Parts: sequence; C-alpha cells; structure tokens
Amino acid sequence: MTAATLDKEKESAAIAGLTNVEFREGFGEQLPVLNNWADATISNGMLNLMPDKLKALIEMFRLLSQVKCFSRKVLLLAPSSATKMHLC
Repeated sequence: MTAATLDKEKESAAIAGLTNVEFREGFGEQLPVLNNWADATISNGMLNLMPDKLKALIEMFRLLSQVKCFSRKVLLLAPSSATKMHLC
C-alpha cells in the first residue's frame, strides 16, 4: 500500500465515521502488531502480491487470537491439523 493509498483509506474511514479502524504501514511478511492482537484477518487479494506467500500466511496466523478467524476469497493453503482455524 502506498502512502497515498494509506492516506485515502484513512480519509474514507473518517468520512464513513468509522472509529474502530486502525491503519499501520508495514509488510505482509512482518506485520507491525503483537502476537494474538486480532480476532480476524481479511485478505482480499493481498496474498497474490506477496513473494513469500507461506511466510505471509504464517505471519497472519501469528497475530490472530485463539479464535483463528481467517477470511479470503480463495484459500490457497489448508491449515495443518495442529492449527485450529474457523473460516468466517
């Protein structure tokens, strides 16, 4: 996401009156959030742009809380049997 795109998204959220939205600059393979920070992740094509898709998926699961809710148009990789995941 470019700086201009990030600014536009912040503006769109403000216009929509969204107060529960947060935008952070970072890379998909190294997201700037703590472990278990999010209840859900949504990817709408972002994984297609990642050079290391597996690393990006692992990073997305790192930040998920115990709920492990992941949503994507098409799931590229099935989770291992050791990972409990519910698709939203």
